[in-house]
Amino acid sequence: IQRYEGASTIYGPHTLTIYLNQYRELALAAIQ
Repeated sequence: IQRYEGASTIYGPHTLTIYLNQYRELALAAIQ
């Protein structure tokens, strides 16, 4: 994980985790 990009994002270091959770929810919604 590139930490220098974390400071420039809204969610900081947790941005990747949030994105993964969003994608997972979208995938589950698409399946159903």
